[in-house]
Amino acid sequence: MEPSKRKGKARAAQPSETDSLLGSSYQADSPVEYSPRTPTAARLPRQTCSFLLTAGLVIFSFIFTAMLFVLLLGYSFKPSESEMATLPNTAFVYSHPDSVQVLNITDHGVCVNVTVRMGIDADLALGTKRYDGDSDGDPTSRGDRGQGVGWWEWIRRWTARQALAQLPQQAINVVFPHHIAVHRVEHSSAAPLLSVRVNQSIPVPLVLDADDSKDWLKPVSFLAFVEPTFQGSDMLHYLQSWWMQGQVNVLVSVQSVAVSLPEGVWWSKYGQLEKQDLSLNVKMDIPHLNGLPRPGHQLNLSELVHLDSYHLQTIGTSALGINASATLPNPFAEYDLGLDIPFALPFLISLSDGSAMARVTTSPLRLDSAKALHLSLEGEIIANLMHRNTSSLSTFLQRFLHGQDNPIIVSGLKVPAANPPPQWILEVLPDVAVSLTFPGPQPPPKVIKSVSIEHMRISERAGQFLASGTVVARVELPETMQKIQLDVKGVAPDVLVYNGPAGDEDADPDEPPPNAFGRINPEDFLNSTTAPSDDPLHPYAIIVTAPMTNVPLQVLEGRDGVFRNFASKVVFKGGAEAGIKGMASVKVDLKGVPGRATLEDLPVTGETWVGRQRLSSAEDH
Repeated sequence: MEPSKRKGKARAAQPSETDSLLGSSYQADSPVEYSPRTPTAARLPRQTCSFLLTAGLVIFSFIFTAMLFVLLLGYSFKPSESEMATLPNTAFVYSHPDSVQVLNITDHGVCVNVTVRMGIDADLALGTKRYDGDSDGDPTSRGDRGQGVGWWEWIRRWTARQALAQLPQQAINVVFPHHIAVHRVEHSSAAPLLSVRVNQSIPVPLVLDADDSKDWLKPVSFLAFVEPTFQGSDMLHYLQSWWMQGQVNVLVSVQSVAVSLPEGVWWSKYGQLEKQDLSLNVKMDIPHLNGLPRPGHQLNLSELVHLDSYHLQTIGTSALGINASATLPNPFAEYDLGLDIPFALPFLISLSDGSAMARVTTSPLRLDSAKALHLSLEGEIIANLMHRNTSSLSTFLQRFLHGQDNPIIVSGLKVPAANPPPQWILEVLPDVAVSLTFPGPQPPPKVIKSVSIEHMRISERAGQFLASGTVVARVELPETMQKIQLDVKGVAPDVLVYNGPAGDEDADPDEPPPNAFGRINPEDFLNSTTAPSDDPLHPYAIIVTAPMTNVPLQVLEGRDGVFRNFASKVVFKGGAEAGIKGMASVKVDLKGVPGRATLEDLPVTGETWVGRQRLSSAEDH
């Protein structure tokens, strides 16, 4: 049957237990057909590799994303170039010095220990500062930093705080390898005013959550060596200008500055930075200093110096010395510098016309917490009296003895004193000139204490009355000048003669008092001699004697009756008292000063006795 045959054939195709392991139909070289449904040993490794590859790609993507995120996060803290130009003036905050201690003054400059409250607003520097609204803060100072979405900015702030918390010291170390130049802003291309060297690292505090109160600033002390490079006159002008503005405005520049984070964390080495040719515009309000007018007002040095005392005295026979003491406010009293200035500073005292009058030096001085500075000066008069028209001392004495102030100029000298200051001070001093006022005594001193004409007689010649006698005057200089040795060589009186004592009215020849009848005014000086007084009550007084022979006695217009009344007393009563009042000029030699001084219009008041004698003609003499 057909189906049976098929079945038999089908069965015959199936192997049996008796069949050979390799059928007769097997050919070794024939290909073996592979069915994927049939499991093999290679399937498991392929699946493992696929899984590992996928997992590696995921991990790599995660690491790459994390690294990219970290890089972006780190890059977000980097300020832009525009921010770098503004952040030094915004994130770095400072105040005026709390204390300045001068440690040493050398031939090249001044070594000082300065304490300044300062700090860096870390949030502003890193761009993590919180701003409520667009109106708060200056967007140009932070660029795009701090402008991201909330979650991003939260991560930036959290990261910044965690990183800063790892630092062993919350500060940035700043090192200046080169000198720091301080310029005036308006003259930044000119020579600097000061050159400052700081040879140590300055730890500038990093502060989080800083506000506008500046209470977060922390004191930082450092040593600095300041070398002046300014001209004295320029610096004085700048100080006046800054004082009127109420603010010091300078440009601080440096060739390079190195910034680093404190060591102690692995990433601190990435915080090292060095910048070249940096400059910072420093504006600092001037505080109210002791004894000085408030900043913003005119600074008049002549109003600050008070001359306490002064004395002139003859030193030997070749010099006229001067000693003086002055008081001026100590503007640094609050800082208590504790500084001793052991050297003498030389100065020249001149009148306003530039003629030299004296050379003086200061005594050693101490700057501490005292409110006032007491300055002692000692020197020598160097004026030359050889020429009357150019005599500074003669002009000075003339004004002084009339109670008038003398404008003077005090300028520095380069000539070293016995205890000389450092050379850089001597270089600067000649550029310093200060206008001051030498006050005249009040009330004006009365130099000629008394005057009389001994053995006075009146005669007549050709209708002209003549007076003869000896003018005797007691001269006593003010206490400040009593130790001057002087010799009065000539006297020129211009006085009114009174019938009786002179009154209190002014001796004006144009409007003479009622009892004045004559005027004595010789054309030339009367030669005189000088001798010390023997009055123990006036040990420094001198007696000046000047013979007077046939000096015209001018009878005042309309006073003939007063003159006749006086003459009748002399003739009929044996004598009469005559008052003398007016002015006198004297020629004086001052020992130690070449030349001769002429002092004019010195007030004189005195009395004389005209004894029993008759008016006679010239022939009787």
